[in-house]
This record gives sequence, structure tokens and C-alpha cells, in this order.
Amino acid sequence: MPQLSQELMLDSAASAQQILSSRFGGPVLLGNGTSFKASGRSILFRFDVVDGPSALPRSIIVKRAIGRDNERFDPSSSQGSAVALFNDWAGLEFLGRLTGDPLLVPRCYGGDRNLGLFVMEDLGQIPRLDQILLGNDATAADTALIDMASVLARMHGLSASRRSDFVDLRDALGPRPDPLRPEQVCAGFKAILQRLANHFGVDLGAAVLSDVDRLTALFREDHPFWTYTHRDPCPDNWMLADQGIRLLDFEYGALGNSMLDGVFGRIHFPTCWCTNRIPEPVIGRMEQTYRNELVKHLPAAQDEALYARTFVEACALHTLETLRQYLTSKVRLWGIATMQQRAVLRTTLLAEMTEQHGHLGSLGHWCRMLGARISQANEGQRSAHIPYYPAFREQATSLRS
Repeated sequence: MPQLSQELMLDSAASAQQILSSRFGGPVLLGNGTSFKASGRSILFRFDVVDGPSALPRSIIVKRAIGRDNERFDPSSSQGSAVALFNDWAGLEFLGRLTGDPLLVPRCYGGDRNLGLFVMEDLGQIPRLDQILLGNDATAADTALIDMASVLARMHGLSASRRSDFVDLRDALGPRPDPLRPEQVCAGFKAILQRLANHFGVDLGAAVLSDVDRLTALFREDHPFWTYTHRDPCPDNWMLADQGIRLLDFEYGALGNSMLDGVFGRIHFPTCWCTNRIPEPVIGRMEQTYRNELVKHLPAAQDEALYARTFVEACALHTLETLRQYLTSKVRLWGIATMQQRAVLRTTLLAEMTEQHGHLGSLGHWCRMLGARISQANEGQRSAHIPYYPAFREQATSLRS
């Protein structure tokens, strides 16, 4: 292990022992740690529990922020690693208080704001959803996706009436960046669409731009679907524990429109490296499960017109973000799908959604034409059409035959 990680590990262990001692009411001794994942913003350690109160788990995970270029962690910063770590900590703490069993997330045992770390439950060596989707068991993949939809809706529904609790938790840890204004977001998307229109020769009319402006409704804090949102509920953030599927990694977690999470299955995980297609019957079951669970907590989800309109708008926002990435990213292959495949898939899906629900029709029609042009572009040896997840490929073949 590099010297920096070794020093962080020892320092983190000492802090974690104090946090656990306070939480469980007695001295705690941790064994040697291992670093098993690192990113540009944080590092994770697993520690065995050698001694302590009987209620302690056998092992724990410590997540610690690391500054850019080895700079000292600054808990008062509204930028960089502090924001991500405090988002994650607050999300775990908040969601852990919402329910008893089954839990939605790993347990959070506390943290050290000044050091920039928190201690959480170690779920152990259990499969992630992405591993299931990349396997060969269609039944397991189907079940896991349905469970994911149910837990996501439960998280949204339960958090809707407790939004101020999250705000209090998050603000107690450190400052947050100022949110972008909806008008800024939509203006940025309009500029992207104009560049794409010029490049591919697809006329961009006023009606399309007007549809983009309609997306500002998603950002209203008085929207009926305003809840706590994960913002990155991708397959590699879901763990299949014996007690039920658990969601983790809340670095982008914040209050927002629940439907932006809720359409992740339909729009095929737009923030993830692990993007392939899901068969339509499975998506249909995911969407029905999500709505059935959401209605239990948010009566507004029974409103057909409101639900359909918000659903389409959320799909549109993710599609526009994909188009921005397609135009601006220097990486043409991201994970298991190319940027071209992602753009073709989501423009096609959005066109279908706008036609089905009769909303944002001009944007949907334009995206269909744009998607056709993008699919014809010569961008390498891969097909422009994205494949199904390996777990579903045999099932998808039988559906087509």
C-alpha cells in the first residue's frame, strides 16, 4: 500500500475506534485495515473488529475524503471532496432513520467532520446488481431490477415528508454549492441542441426549444414529486444483501424530483458505465412496481396526467444530458457502451415516450430525426445499436423470434 494510504489507514482506524466506542458504549479495538477501492475524491478501508461491545459487527467500512494533489481536507469548502463526502454521510444517516427493517441502505455509525470520514456497515462480499446483469441468470436479473424499483420508490416516498430533516443533517456538516438555476440548465441544453442541429443538418425549430423550456418544471421545490433523490442509482450502487437490496454511494444525493431517479430503468441508467438494454416486459414491471410503491406515500402519483408529464420530462432531461456528453466527451467508449450507442438509444426512447404520452412532441420528433443521423455516423467498428445485458440476451432473442 502506498505510504499515503498507510498513514490515512492508521489515522482513520484511530478515529473510527472513537466513533464506534461512542456509538456502542464501550472501548473498541480494530484490526489491520485493507484499502479496497479508491477514487479521485475518496478512499475506502475495511477493518475487522477485534474487540468491543457484543453489539458490534464483525467488520466495518470507513470512507474518507482525500484532497486533490494531497491537499489538506477542508470541511468548510463548498467544492470538491468535502461536498461529496458530506452528501454521502448525510444521505446514509438520513435514510437510515426513515425505516426499520428491511433497511434501504447500509447502517451509518457516525463520522468525524474535521477529518472528513464516516463509518458504515460492511455488507461483505455480496453481489452487486451490475454483476447480476452481466451474468447469465435472467430470473435473478429480473428480480433484482424489480426489487431496485421498489426500494427506490420507498426511499422517495418515505423521504417526501422529511425533507427538512435531511436539510438539517446536511447543513450541519458543511456548505453546499449553490444550485444551478433551471433557466441556466435549459439554456445550456439549447446551445447543445443547436450545435447538434448544425452538425447533422437537422432543423431546430422554436417548438423544440419551447419544449426544452418546459423542463424547468422538474426543478420546482413545490413539485408534488419533490423528495430526497440519489441521482446516480446505477447497477454498481446496488448491493444484493440477504435482508434485501441496498443502495449506497450518495455523493450526489440531494433534494430533487423523484422521477429523475424513477426513470432510470426506462432510460437505461444514464449516469453509469454499465449501460446495456433491458427487455420491455422487465421495464414495464419495474415501472409498475415503482409507481405502486410511490402511491403508498405520495397520493399525487395517482394523477395520470401529472405522472405521465413528469415521466416524459425526466426522460427528456436525461436524454439531453446524454446528447451533451455525446457532443462534448472525448471518450467515445464509456464502460460497455459507446457514446454513440447511448445517444441513439435515448433519443429513440424519448421519441417513443413523447408519442405514447402526448407530451413534448416537438422535442421527441426532433430527437428521432437526430438519433437516425447519429446512428448513420461512422464512429468505429461497433454497431450504433446497443445490445441487451448479457443476462437478458437469450430472453431477448426468444422475444424477437
